[in-house]
Amino acid sequence: MLKKTRRTKPRKNTIIYYGTGKVKLYWSVRVHDAKKDVTIDGTLMDAINGTPGETIGCHLSNCAISNKSKFPHECILPAFTKGTCHIIDKVTNGKPSHAVRYIHSYGKLVDLNDTDKTRDTILRNPRLAQTTFTLRAPRGGRKKGAGHASTRPTGKRTGESTATVPRGALARARKANLVTADLERVLKSV
Repeated sequence: MLKKTRRTKPRKNTIIYYGTGKVKLYWSVRVHDAKKDVTIDGTLMDAINGTPGETIGCHLSNCAISNKSKFPHECILPAFTKGTCHIIDKVTNGKPSHAVRYIHSYGKLVDLNDTDKTRDTILRNPRLAQTTFTLRAPRGGRKKGAGHASTRPTGKRTGESTATVPRGALARARKANLVTADLERVLKSV
């Protein structure tokens, strides 16, 4: 009788980008898709305290932290890009080791957080922030633009791979004018 071997799925990893200084700062974490949708309530204070150009500490990230109890898993640190949200739910040896991925359709609010640094638009129209936001569990195939960063081989087919900086996080930092010329040179060389 042949022994059945379990085929394991390859680990999915993503990059959580958290720095805009001269050196690119990110964590590489394992990621799994969420199983259920989560609804969070936004407040005007979350929007006012949002940090432009950052995936961690933006308006929607602050909303997620304020609504930690609504998630079916731990919510340690949320990171938002234009179409995805990664909720870090495990930390190992002082750095994030696992995240849960959600998708959303609040790209315009993400852009507004990055471009309206004085918060005039939100202050004039607080209903943009004081609403209910739904973070959706990915269904079926991957949505274009959503998902984890791919890895690409480096060197002469050594089998080693390097994670790339996610486009969404980098685009947010560029839009908020937080990417320096030195950082651009480093990113182009990678």
